[in-house]
Amino acid sequence: MAPGRSLFKVLGVSAGRPWRSASVITARKPKPADPGRRSLCDLPEEIIMLIIQHVQDISPGTVVVLASVSSLIYTKARYVQHRHVAISLKLSKAKNEIAFLKYLSSNGLLPAIRSLRFVELADTKQKGYQFPTPLYGLIDQMTGLLDIHVDAFCYPVPASLLENLKRRTRREGCLRFEPCVEYCGLGLVGDERLPPFEELVLLEYPWGRSSGFPWGVKGYPGKKDEIEQDYWASHCDWSHLRRLVEPKGSLAHRIAQQLTALHEVDLCSAYQFPTIYKHDERAMIHFLETIPSMLDSITVPNFASLSTTPIIRHGSRLRSLELVCPVPYCSRQPEYRWTDGIAGIQALTELRDGLPRLEHLSIHLAADGNDWPYPTLDIVAGFPRLRSVKFNTALAVPRSDVDAPAPPHVTAASAESLLRYMRERSTTEPPSLQRLHLVSDNGWSDEGGLSPARANATGIVCQVSHDDRGWTVTCTKLSEALNEKLRRAVRDGEAPSPADMARIDFKVALEGPISSLVYWDMSKSDPRPRGPWDP
Repeated sequence: MAPGRSLFKVLGVSAGRPWRSASVITARKPKPADPGRRSLCDLPEEIIMLIIQHVQDISPGTVVVLASVSSLIYTKARYVQHRHVAISLKLSKAKNEIAFLKYLSSNGLLPAIRSLRFVELADTKQKGYQFPTPLYGLIDQMTGLLDIHVDAFCYPVPASLLENLKRRTRREGCLRFEPCVEYCGLGLVGDERLPPFEELVLLEYPWGRSSGFPWGVKGYPGKKDEIEQDYWASHCDWSHLRRLVEPKGSLAHRIAQQLTALHEVDLCSAYQFPTIYKHDERAMIHFLETIPSMLDSITVPNFASLSTTPIIRHGSRLRSLELVCPVPYCSRQPEYRWTDGIAGIQALTELRDGLPRLEHLSIHLAADGNDWPYPTLDIVAGFPRLRSVKFNTALAVPRSDVDAPAPPHVTAASAESLLRYMRERSTTEPPSLQRLHLVSDNGWSDEGGLSPARANATGIVCQVSHDDRGWTVTCTKLSEALNEKLRRAVRDGEAPSPADMARIDFKVALEGPISSLVYWDMSKSDPRPRGPWDP
């Protein structure tokens, strides 16, 4: 068996999946095929490792191919591929996970781990649950470990694990959730105050509270039981603020009455968690209902208790509205379609009738079976001044690795078709709608940009030309050169080259999402960059 193929089997292991020990190739000193030519293996081992790490970052599939060069490169590649490891703590899977780590230990790979992620903590609150004891010794062998991530919002990090880590390494970071972390905010006290702002963006701030849940911290220098948001609200001048970005509105609702100049509010920028607590819902509703100024732009999570009334209150001025669905982290069952937080027919009708000046609308669409929700599109087409609309759709979970997500699919052709459909049903002449941004995303899985679900996520922008006679389609994942080829394929029926169709992003934009098996096959040679994607 070729080294690269064996490597791929070993390194395809992920948390929670059954695995088998593959035969390991022992590193031998490489013998040059042509002594007169320089080789990669002539470089110092540290340089070879740096090169392989860089290749792993930009093209993981290439590392598998590179490993077939020699047993030495194979060994280095195996080491690099284990920088990030995920472990399930479910009782039903712990035995398998520990066996996998012991296998890594026996092959000298535990020191390679830089990031350890604990996932699937759903049953850690079972009575009598204890953190698996063998993990302590295995973690001690991870001498290169830099980060530990716990993917569970509702449960604290096991205290026994924290004590173990404190004994073995110097802490250079802090915990995000329980137990409380040390305060590292501005610490305004007495008569100290912030200067008058015109724009304030608070994505994450360590508010000082007496409670440790969910973001409380220890060491806030204010008075006993004083809440830091209350101090900011009463000691700062907010009358000049024109733009406010603060997820969930913890501060916003406290200063609502003082925001006489505010034009734009974003209560869910960089929104990460599916849980919106009742006090957060009340805070956001209170803010929209009591702010004295009428807003030009509102971005808000579309939680169940949010009616259209607080939004329509700003209808005389509102030009941009974005209703955002919280994205769940956990994977779903096959055929599952994410529908939480999607605006219904009645709500959209009320918004259409109550927002006569709206020019931009961003909402999430729920599929109607395997088709687009045309009744929803009919209502959106009726907004009298709407010029731009963004539809976010969730990819359905496929039945198996050989199946692609069920339709409807976001493609260049479907985006053009939907924009034409809505313009034909416009209540104005000529139609006001000029731009459609259609996005399919994976609200159920994200593995750092290296999963089939992430690859199937795409964004298509369809824009009416200046003379209202044509269309321009653009995929947000493609370069301008590839987008031009995409347009010719859609507009003129020009067949793309095999090289272009071998690119995952191009194929998805033209034909729709692909199955997991097709993804893994294409990803071996696809040169597309891996990493964060902004639709």
